[in-house]
Amino acid sequence: MTLRILTYICLTYEELLRRRELKAGDKLPPVLPVTVYNGQARWRAATDISELIARVPTPLPRYLPRARYLLLDLQRIGEQGPPSTDLVTSLGKMEREPSPENLRRVMRGLSGRFPGPGFAELRKALVSWVAGAAEAWQIPEEELVRMRTSMEEETMYERVKEMREQVHQDGVQKGLERGLERGLEQGLERGRAEGRALVGRLATRKFGVETAKQLSRVLEDIADPERLAEVADAIIDCDNDAELFARVGG
Repeated sequence: MTLRILTYICLTYEELLRRRELKAGDKLPPVLPVTVYNGQARWRAATDISELIARVPTPLPRYLPRARYLLLDLQRIGEQGPPSTDLVTSLGKMEREPSPENLRRVMRGLSGRFPGPGFAELRKALVSWVAGAAEAWQIPEEELVRMRTSMEEETMYERVKEMREQVHQDGVQKGLERGLERGLEQGLERGRAEGRALVGRLATRKFGVETAKQLSRVLEDIADPERLAEVADAIIDCDNDAELFARVGG
């Protein structure tokens, strides 16, 4: 593999030169060679070309080629050292234990690691990646649907939290423009309305339209953004509507 990697790097550079993508005086771009391995047996092949070349006396070693690749052993990545939440380690955890329970656990961790609308495409790509491996992992279709729904709920929940934080900012800005007291109330009320709508969508996604309608009567009496966020927490945490209403009332 290390010889093949060295060949790939050289071929890449030659192709750049052949296509005239480098101007006179330009340096070759750096290349990070990576080998991804998901076999059960431990990887024992050389990771540096120097390991394959016979020993020579000084000063000849300085003239020998050097090339090392980064090995990602998905079956063992993250076994040592402190717990990691990076993407590659998380993929390795799924490779090692592709059970529905572990997949949900790892995906929830990734949702917390990459929250908000800015990472929506990444979360979507993660679900697609799991879907591509589902057949080999023998993951049923309903489990994939549940995971996809969960990731969408996390996205909406992050929006609820953003609204909670923005409510007061909107109110203050309106106050500067139209009078502090009147603007604050308008900003707060608009934030409450948008927050209720987002929590309602979250409830519809997870429990259906009828539960969301019943919950809307509870939401009408909520004015505190913190309380609104608590209801969103309950929707995500609870497994059924009975548990939800026992927690939030209504």
